[in-house]
Amino acid sequence: NLLREYDPGIFFVMLDGPFALIQSRLEARPHDFMPPSLLVSQFATLEPLQRDERGICVEVTSTPDEIVSLIETELRGCFKHS
Repeated sequence: NLLREYDPGIFFVMLDGPFALIQSRLEARPHDFMPPSLLVSQFATLEPLQRDERGICVEVTSTPDEIVSLIETELRGCFKHS
């Protein structure tokens, strides 16, 4: 709600996918930005987009290029009508 209060026109992009897939990708990363031990709590507090929130939910099972393409397409349509 805080973000929407600051910018009512905000557009959310939610990347979604199976826990096991995200866990395996996180464990394969060579950096310490987010330790895999935090993943369970991140999933527990994750809030899906609400009906009154403008945005898109994209499955991370797609390729990075497909994900970017889906987001770009949605953003173009969204801001064309603004």
